[in-house]
Amino acid sequence: MNKFLLNGGNHVEDGKNYVKGEVVTSKLDLASLFPNKFQKVEAVSGGDGVTIVTPVIPTPKKVGTVPQKDEKIEPEAKSLQGEPAKEQPDGTEVTKDFPQAEGLNLKVMKVSPRRFNVVDLEDSTKPMNEAPMPKDKVESYLKTLEA
Repeated sequence: MNKFLLNGGNHVEDGKNYVKGEVVTSKLDLASLFPNKFQKVEAVSGGDGVTIVTPVIPTPKKVGTVPQKDEKIEPEAKSLQGEPAKEQPDGTEVTKDFPQAEGLNLKVMKVSPRRFNVVDLEDSTKPMNEAPMPKDKVESYLKTLEA
């Protein structure tokens, strides 16, 4: 059985009415079901009928667990060919997906899921193109640089 501190409002569990500040014992994970209303605790009875309530500190999640409602998942960056991509401050390098860029001593940086910048190897801090481009526009842009 889990113990939860009721942070606000009322709650009825097994026919008993609980009010703010009371500890509710339940088989359910009330903290997940009612975020901000309950906090999981360990209740310990002290002397003189006093109950000492200690918050439970969540432990890090293990690989393979289901993400919680507010938890964000960051996918691992991959190049278009499925190889691990090299992280850069201005995007993810995916030059291997654009062989013509390598021949021009340029890098292609993926700056969003479908947008890319072309940068010079000498100065990779500033994109050569005016705005991030989709893949087909990058290929066309690189062809104009080859001529």
